[in-house]
Amino acid sequence: MYATVTQPLTFEEFLVWDDGSGRQFELLDGIPGPLSEPNANHEDLIHRLCTYLENYCQENNLPYVSRQSKVNSQKSK
Repeated sequence: MYATVTQPLTFEEFLVWDDGSGRQFELLDGIPGPLSEPNANHEDLIHRLCTYLENYCQENNLPYVSRQSKVNSQKSK
C-alpha cells in the first residue's frame, strides 16, 4: 500500500516526495502512481532495441555494448 496524495504535486514536490513504501512512482497529472513491474512484452521490446542498437554501433564502428539487466535503484534497508 502507498500513501494517498490529496492534491496534485508539482514536479519539484514529486522529486522530494516519499511515501515510505520503497516503490518507484511516476507522476501523472500531478498524482504519483506506482510503476508496474516489467512483463514479457517489456523484455521483448528491450531485447529488440538492444539488438538494433548493437547493430547500429557495429555498423558505425562505435564502442558500445548494451546491457539488458535490470538495475535495482532502491536503497538497501
